[in-house]
Amino acid sequence: MASSSLSLNAPQTFTGKNYQIWSVKMKSYLEAYDLWEVVMEDRPLEPLPANPTLSQIKNHSEEKTKKYKAKTVIQNSVADSIFSKIIECETTKEAWEKLKKEYQGSDRVRQMQILNLKRDFESLRMQEDETITRYSDRISSIVNRIRLLGKDFKDDRIVEKILVTVPEIFESKLSSLEESKDLSTISVAELISALQAQEQRRAFRQEMVSEGAFYAQNKKEKIKYPLCKYCKKKTHLEKFCWLRHDAICGICKQTGHVTKVCKFKDTQQNPQAQTAEAVIEEEQLF
Repeated sequence: MASSSLSLNAPQTFTGKNYQIWSVKMKSYLEAYDLWEVVMEDRPLEPLPANPTLSQIKNHSEEKTKKYKAKTVIQNSVADSIFSKIIECETTKEAWEKLKKEYQGSDRVRQMQILNLKRDFESLRMQEDETITRYSDRISSIVNRIRLLGKDFKDDRIVEKILVTVPEIFESKLSSLEESKDLSTISVAELISALQAQEQRRAFRQEMVSEGAFYAQNKKEKIKYPLCKYCKKKTHLEKFCWLRHDAICGICKQTGHVTKVCKFKDTQQNPQAQTAEAVIEEEQLF
């Protein structure tokens, strides 16, 4: 018995498209409210006996209410253009069967639809630039449509399809799975998960290789500066050129070079080493 506190959103209004999906959702909705049996059995409402008990009156009222509820749910779940086709139906079952015949078609039509979908399934192949997720979604879309038409479709057929149609880049992973598992019993979800992990590792390695190549290439390419007016080279900025006659070193105070290239720069940074002035004086003595 459905809980009285249960509150579910009704399926999207049926407009004449995707009947199989709508019918499945509609059935689940009616089952949740304990109304599906009313739709399928369509038993006539038994009249109350003479001098009915309170229990009989209550049950009779509940059955009558269920019939009205089920019929109202169906009517309110279709567009006005669809409602005009079932407006004369006296019972919920009559309305349901009319919609089924109109939009699902006869058994012959349904079998033709299943056959066409099976052909689509057999022709599926994973593209080289396609992800496992995208490919599995394409497979699931066809399989679900087949199942919605009432045809059983085993998961082992899906597993076999994936195993024989994925690109060669997954061969190592498939070989590993064959050694560790019985592929005849592996689930679709387990297989997809294993292939996705392989795909992600491969994508990560490719990204690392590309990034390494990018940095290596940039490292090889030397920076080209504007032409230096002193030495006519492009390997440095003019303010760092050795041939600048007006350059005065901030460390040794000599002209002809700048602080950045002074040979006493490291000595100046070491407190325990000789100062530049001391070294210069020592050189002058000799």
